Amino acid sequence: MRQIATDRSRASEALIELRKTMGMTQQRFAVEVLNVAVPTVGRYETSHPPAAKVLLKLAHVAHEIGCYDLACLFRDLYVEEVNSDLKEINRLLSTRRNGQ
Repeated sequence: MRQIATDRSRASEALIELRKTMGMTQQRFAVEVLNVAVPTVGRYETSHPPAAKVLLKLAHVAHEIGCYDLACLFRDLYVEEVNSDLKEINRLLSTRRNGQ
């Protein structure tokens, strides 16, 4: 239950913009901001964009430093992902109920 490809690139690009705005390397951003392994930030920026929980944290960080456009984007991507997950859960529950 992941986001669609266009949202993935938007999340990755926004993360890069936030990190650069903060003047941080991937290493420093990983340790000081996200508290994740250094390669994780590299994956977020290239092949596996951040998921809902991280998007929400990024929204908070962006808001705290006054990057309100990025904060809104991260929040919107978070909401889109959660809504997509909820739709999938409802579909699965509906299929199961109809199959019994």
